[in-house]
Amino acid sequence: MSNSNSTRTAIGWVVVLFILTVTAWFGWKALNDAKPDAGGKGGGGRPPSAVIFRPAEKREIVETLTATGTLRATRRAEVAAIESGAIESLSVDEGDAVEAGAVLAKIDARRLEAQLQEASAGLTSAKAELAQREAEQERAVQDEEMMRGLWDQRAVAEREYLDSLREMKVAEARTRAAKEMIEAAAKRLELLEVRQKDLEVRAPFAGRVVVRHTELGEWVSEGAPVVTLVSTGEAEAWLQLPERHASLLRETSPAQVELKFSGVGESISADKLTVIPEIDGGSRRFTLVAHIPDPENRLTPGSSVTATVPLGEAVPRVIVPTDAILTSYAGNYVFVPDRSGEGPPTAKRVDVQLLFERAGEAVLADGALEEGAEVIVEGNERLMPGAPIAPKPWVSKEAPPTAEKETAQAR
Repeated sequence: MSNSNSTRTAIGWVVVLFILTVTAWFGWKALNDAKPDAGGKGGGGRPPSAVIFRPAEKREIVETLTATGTLRATRRAEVAAIESGAIESLSVDEGDAVEAGAVLAKIDARRLEAQLQEASAGLTSAKAELAQREAEQERAVQDEEMMRGLWDQRAVAEREYLDSLREMKVAEARTRAAKEMIEAAAKRLELLEVRQKDLEVRAPFAGRVVVRHTELGEWVSEGAPVVTLVSTGEAEAWLQLPERHASLLRETSPAQVELKFSGVGESISADKLTVIPEIDGGSRRFTLVAHIPDPENRLTPGSSVTATVPLGEAVPRVIVPTDAILTSYAGNYVFVPDRSGEGPPTAKRVDVQLLFERAGEAVLADGALEEGAEVIVEGNERLMPGAPIAPKPWVSKEAPPTAEKETAQAR
């Protein structure tokens, strides 16, 4: 019985091996028949994929960067009261435009006017005192001269001569003191006159009032803000840019920077660029300040700004449509027709370095593609390297008018 079971088991394994061998042979034959014919004549191969290609161009182009920022007034000041007192008049409100030197508010001047009168009277008194001291000095000088002559003749005692000399020196000292009192009184009066002028709060520059901090009759302390004023006629766009572009902006002309603002249709150019030489540690960005003339006062501080900033000078670059660019984990690449072999062209993958995209065009770094290279722009999404393709040139959808249409238009 054991010999019979062993024989049956051996026969079973032989049958299984035969079936596996036959299945493997048929599978190999099916795969071999499915391969595309090398001469492109065999049936059963994968048909070429229809694709559209466009030639790569080479043009002088400047790399640009889009940055965002905020519009600020060139000057902003909280115009403060120099003197303390009650607001006597307030001639501006929020939104009012003022010229440089215009009176914004007046402070009650009654207390200061009283001090001015007192100081003026003090100056008059000091001048009268000086006149008296000068007369006394003149008399003392005459007495000293007379007593000196008598002393020379030994007609008076030495003590009398020394007394006259002392009186003359005292008179001279009183005269100098009177002159200094006049100077002090004059300076006090001058200071009060300056303070009187400071009772008028004036605009330090032409601008527009954005905040009014006080009201009529309200008491303001020295240094307290009366209004907040922002300048007009010019503005500044504060833009944030990545730190790697800081050196390239040295060659950028202000007229090349295009600025767009909310509520303003057309682009506006700057007339001056200033790079703030400091990199923010958190964002790794630096600030570019673009100065903008605004004689018509169309710009509003606080508005958002979008800027197109050119980086450096124009250089020749290879340009392809953005539809040609594909991306994988290894980077960017394009497909081009490879006609080097026999049979239909095949898809060839070319790795490229994308510098930037603009207006439907991709600007590439040098080295990957040459000018005129046929880059596949349609049908490239599902291609694999080596796949057969049927490339056709790209044709503009804006076809030229036919001869009949041209004749009809001429008529």
